This record gives sequence, C-alpha cells and structure tokens, in this order.
Amino acid sequence: MGRWNDWYHCMGNTYGTWLPGDRRGFRTERHKHHIPYDYKHPPPKGLYDRLNHRSKRLMTRLPVYLETMEQRQRVLDELIASLLRRQIEVAVAAIDRIHLHALVRCPDHQPRHWIGIAKKESSHYCKISGHGR
Repeated sequence: MGRWNDWYHCMGNTYGTWLPGDRRGFRTERHKHHIPYDYKHPPPKGLYDRLNHRSKRLMTRLPVYLETMEQRQRVLDELIASLLRRQIEVAVAAIDRIHLHALVRCPDHQPRHWIGIAKKESSHYCKISGHGR
C-alpha cells in the first residue's frame, strides 16, 4: 500500500489564471526552480515581471474564468465523471472561479495524468454544451 492509501489532494487552475511570475507567488512546473515566495509572502515588486510578461505572451488564448454557478457545476460534474469512468475514486471535489481542489485515490500513483485527462475532457464537453468557449 502506498502512502496515505493512494489518496492525493489535487489542485489546479483554469487556463491562464495563475502564470509563472505572478505577483501572488508561483511554482514552476514540477518545482524545477525553487521560488521562495507565496501568496502570504509575495516576491518583491518587479522581480518576476519579465517572466510574467513572457508567460502572458506565450498564451494561445484568453484566460478562462468560470463566471456562473452553472458553468462551475458543469465543469465539476464532468471532471468527476471523467475520473469515475477510469475507476479513480473521488472523495470530495470543489471548484470556484479559477481553482479546483479534489481528493482522489490513484492506485497507480499518477494523479497528475488523470486530473489532466479529466480537465481536458471537461473542457471539451463544456464547449459542446455551450458552457465554455
């Protein structure tokens, strides 16, 4: 049995809403670089401005915000359905305008992979149903 009986607290954001160089603090992909700042202790003003501007330039579309409760509910329903189709247990999940939190059981220890697929599928189904761009 793995640590915590294979349960993982997964977090995510909608596209483009928390980029490298953000004033609230940030983490690089898979923590490749140590960034000693966070939302409680933000980086000094201007320190990561170039990185943030570069991140914004590299975006291929506008940031995604889940403005209505109907959108949020649809995204959450689709995320959970996608995970359950793959026999990934979901104990609890919550979503707001830009953040996702979920407690999932991944016996194969690949929560990043399964959450990524669930986000992709929920985005697709929300576009089809008219709940997203």
